[in-house]
Amino acid sequence: MIAVMNLINIVTDESSNIRGSRICNISVHSPSGSLHYISEDIRAKQMTAIAAAQWLRNHLITLSNGDLSRINSIVTDTCALMFAMWMEMQRFIEFNHCFFIPCDSHGIQLLVKDILELPIFKETLLKAQKIVKAFRHSLLQYARLRDLQLQYGTKRHQSLILSVITRWGTQFRLIQSVLNSKDALKRYAYDFGDLPVNKRLNQASIDILRDTTFWRSLEPLRELLLPLDEALRMSESGSSHLGHVLPRWIAIAEHLGMRKLDYPDALTPFMAVDNETGFAGRYKRQVMPIHVAAYYLLPETRNKHIPENFDSQLQAFFRKFTSSEDNYETLSYEFESFRAQVAPFEYGRRCWTLPKNPKLFWHATMSHTMLIGKLGDRLFSTPCNSVASERAFSIQNLIHTKSRNQLKSETTNKLTYVYTNGRSLEQFEEMFVLPNSIKDKSIDKYTVEDEVELENSLLGLDVDDANAGMDLDENVDENEDGDVNEEDDEYW
Repeated sequence: MIAVMNLINIVTDESSNIRGSRICNISVHSPSGSLHYISEDIRAKQMTAIAAAQWLRNHLITLSNGDLSRINSIVTDTCALMFAMWMEMQRFIEFNHCFFIPCDSHGIQLLVKDILELPIFKETLLKAQKIVKAFRHSLLQYARLRDLQLQYGTKRHQSLILSVITRWGTQFRLIQSVLNSKDALKRYAYDFGDLPVNKRLNQASIDILRDTTFWRSLEPLRELLLPLDEALRMSESGSSHLGHVLPRWIAIAEHLGMRKLDYPDALTPFMAVDNETGFAGRYKRQVMPIHVAAYYLLPETRNKHIPENFDSQLQAFFRKFTSSEDNYETLSYEFESFRAQVAPFEYGRRCWTLPKNPKLFWHATMSHTMLIGKLGDRLFSTPCNSVASERAFSIQNLIHTKSRNQLKSETTNKLTYVYTNGRSLEQFEEMFVLPNSIKDKSIDKYTVEDEVELENSLLGLDVDDANAGMDLDENVDENEDGDVNEEDDEYW
């Protein structure tokens, strides 16, 4: 599958396993799903930016069969090491054409973390977390709460969810789960709050459940986080592309701007343009010229006004990915022609029948444009998140558990490889229907004829086609030097 890809999109990340080993993985984004390439134990290797770049380069040479021009993009998270690695990768001439993409989901999750670090929100979140931890550490009290859930509120069991900063979206789900069980939690504090300490939750948790200020602050916090959680889930989607990133962050900015009325002391400085530790700093780190270019190359944004700051980023992006001044002028001309819908983007062109799918739109323009068609096809073939690597780590943690902690990292990599890629290949399983004569035999007992039959089946050849090919091979004449005769050469 990778061998036939003209554009290879790489996703890479680093984490640790259950034994504390440092694991770097590489996944490949494909139209049929993510493919797991490798999870490697880097052991005691110091992963500086230079070392990380060289490690990745060595693997990409093998993965692309030596043709690094096929590497279209490299997607990572937004930590300082990854940004430094980008700079080192760009020192290699063969990666000058590559797109380096920060994970959009990772950036939104960090924005949520930044907001919840503000004192007014942090206190409420810590109180909710304390309640959930108290119940999760006392199974008897949790069982009592579940009984109360059947009597009050939603009349069914509701799980309480802990917040983990590395688990995307769990902060919102913590708030939502506490609010879902609000009536049952209040009833628990009323029914069991005065029992002896050893027969109920700790006093601090009971005090929180009886605190009306806590409950009044919880619902506004849920309303604040809800649009961010929706944006996070959309960014994780496999159908999300680079053109979605800019409008997603603009929508988040508009939402937080409106919420300044509710939290003026907290959100006004957080949303200040010059606040590098607030929204502006996170936006600058996450939204890059490539996202601006992708947004304005969407067919539906053709008529939208381009502000001066976005226009300068567009020009910078065009210059970076053109090799000469002539190419830059050609690309700029084609971009303006696209916006004006004039040649080579006349209304009758087939591409305008595909406005809902930007990748197909730009793929359809490649035959009658010089540069912008190929650029658009590359942009909308590129993922905007590192979900593939995060999924690989999740699968690794399902396989390499505490009860299987003696598994070697190499073995875990093989099991992850089989699990991930086996699921990706299931969609093609009906393409190769083997005859029973092949299925019923062990591969160790195959005769030469069985091997030929298997090969023909996999190649989609029937018996007549295969025999015809063998007959033609037998009829080739050779001269005394062993060369094919001219007549045969011309025939072939």
